Amino acid sequence: MFSKFKILTTNEFNKRTYNGLINDFRKLGYEFVNYKNLKKKKNIILRHDVDFSTSYAKKIAIWDNRLKIKSHFFFQYDSSFYNILNEENISIIRSIKKMGHTIGFHINASKNIKAIKSEIDHLSKIFFESKCEFDKVFSIHKYGSNKNKLVIKNYKNLYSKFYMKLYYADSGGNFRFGNPLLDEKITIKKNSLQLNLHPIWWVSNLKKDEKIKSAIRLIHNNIDREFKGFKLINI
Repeated sequence: MFSKFKILTTNEFNKRTYNGLINDFRKLGYEFVNYKNLKKKKNIILRHDVDFSTSYAKKIAIWDNRLKIKSHFFFQYDSSFYNILNEENISIIRSIKKMGHTIGFHINASKNIKAIKSEIDHLSKIFFESKCEFDKVFSIHKYGSNKNKLVIKNYKNLYSKFYMKLYYADSGGNFRFGNPLLDEKITIKKNSLQLNLHPIWWVSNLKKDEKIKSAIRLIHNNIDREFKGFKLINI
């Protein structure tokens, strides 16, 4: 029933195995759906939390588009690694949105709820003016006990119980709870699930440590390029 791919460690995460994973779910009769349309059986919400690089996210968005999948991308607005208000990043996020994917905020839930609401309202207006409207959905960035309980009016929390009945993620570069394609709730019962695949682990054939180093080099190169846009002025 399954392909030859065994998605177990980050050393096996690449474009080839990504396609294999998606196609194996399709062989099981699963449909990749928008968060608004989730049913109890044979549905997958495909989610991508963007922790390091918007350019990595764009690559995954293109893959999903070619696979005829509309997935979900969540961007941090207070990231230490990228600035979503950078003109280039706004352009990337806009292009992902134009492919038909859902875009939302990846929120640090340790903050005060009023501050979070104020921040995302303000940013939503900025992106709306940039013709890059964010969807009314969010995911949680930093793990914490309140992540399931975070409620923001008019927004859906993908960590709420409704969306987390069955959840698999490649956090840290491994499926820590095993290969989802070996879970009988998926292979036999065909229960719907949320699948969170972080772009950093899939966009290259490098080993895990090298993928992290590559992401760091990308960040350094972006900073270096930004500095080169400035000239010293003698006063």
